[in-house]
Amino acid sequence: MNKKLVFIRVDANHKRGMGHLFRMLTLSDVFASMDVESFFVIREDDTAERILGERKASYTKYPSNTRELEIIQDILKKTKDLPGIWIYDILNTEESWIRSVKENGIDVVTFDDERGGLNEADMVINPIVHLWGNYDSSSTRTKLLEGVEYVVLDPQLIKLKKKRKINSNDSILVGITMGGSDTYGATIKVGKILSGIKAVNIHVHFFLGPNFMHNLEFDNMVANYCFPFSIKRSVENLHKELVEMDIIICGGGQTLFEMCALGLPTLALANELHEEQTIDFISKRNSCINLGSVHHNINSGRIGQYLTKIEKEPDDINKLMSNAKKIVDGKGALRCCKACVRIIESHGG
Repeated sequence: MNKKLVFIRVDANHKRGMGHLFRMLTLSDVFASMDVESFFVIREDDTAERILGERKASYTKYPSNTRELEIIQDILKKTKDLPGIWIYDILNTEESWIRSVKENGIDVVTFDDERGGLNEADMVINPIVHLWGNYDSSSTRTKLLEGVEYVVLDPQLIKLKKKRKINSNDSILVGITMGGSDTYGATIKVGKILSGIKAVNIHVHFFLGPNFMHNLEFDNMVANYCFPFSIKRSVENLHKELVEMDIIICGGGQTLFEMCALGLPTLALANELHEEQTIDFISKRNSCINLGSVHHNINSGRIGQYLTKIEKEPDDINKLMSNAKKIVDGKGALRCCKACVRIIESHGG
């Protein structure tokens, strides 16, 4: 059988964030283990192109103002070997886009889609909590995979899991990571709150992503910081470093699911409005602490409360870690890839 081919249509930039790109790179790695080749189709972005180049991923790019239908028509006209599946990971799609792809005999799978994909795609994968209930899943015309069991995480992540128990110590290691872009400067907001907490002894590790652009404001914040701190920019293996922290402060997107899979005690702050529902879903299962949202109120008191708990009530934090690992098992990427391959094979791809 000829090697199967998948086109991955994804966008990543400072405004949109880098999570979609990293998710699809993870998916492409799993596809490769199944003898499926991936080809990325993106809009121009220097950081996204650098990441794809470093990962030796095959890709083509289009100017940011190119209409989606023009991208579809151009790439398919130029392509000698058509893919078995076209994957969309750009949030909501339009029905006309999907029809344009399918007219060429290509099946379409969409992620995080509550619009066009639900009527026209061959499969929609919606692991993100905020989408559930926004549509009538019983009336969708496509196969729907819905739930946290389809969250795409790097399978290598699970190898970093280790038995750990938080015990009180002289210095609490706090890791702050707000994604590849940190569009709204949440790192700075959280950093300022931490600097005002006097009752704990902490060492703060700031993990800044490849598209972080708030450098002047950040430098001003840490110029006279009251706690010991470290600054780590675009680290090669973020998760390997995060597992050494005592507590993580992150957003409510992909990183939160990763921290759950690793069983790390996590305080989650919504950077996007839809992340509020994800954090609410996980916190109600006693698997993370809800800090609120950068768009509304940040619960600064809760940060101090749980840093104190590590020193005085570590058992509560250990329960948090145990519950988190039950929410996300880390096998979502494999489930998604297997489902995609079944679609290709069902049509003789």
